Amino acid sequence: MGADPVADNEDDYQNYRRAAKQHWDMMKQYYEKVMKYLEKKSIVWTEEEANLGTILIPINQTQDQQAVRSHRLLGT
Repeated sequence: MGADPVADNEDDYQNYRRAAKQHWDMMKQYYEKVMKYLEKKSIVWTEEEANLGTILIPINQTQDQQAVRSHRLLGT
């Protein structure tokens, strides 16, 4: 009735570690792209105190809203 282990052996464990590192690297790249975009466009932003890494951007223009919604900020 106990929970099954996530990684049955060392190979599984290493695969999970690799996947986690790839995910972390990808998120770091997204964060860096957003920071560069905000700096380039002189957009004022704040970071949410309770959830570090969450960027709060006041959106005042329709074009900015559309860019955020379509993920053009991240180049996707």
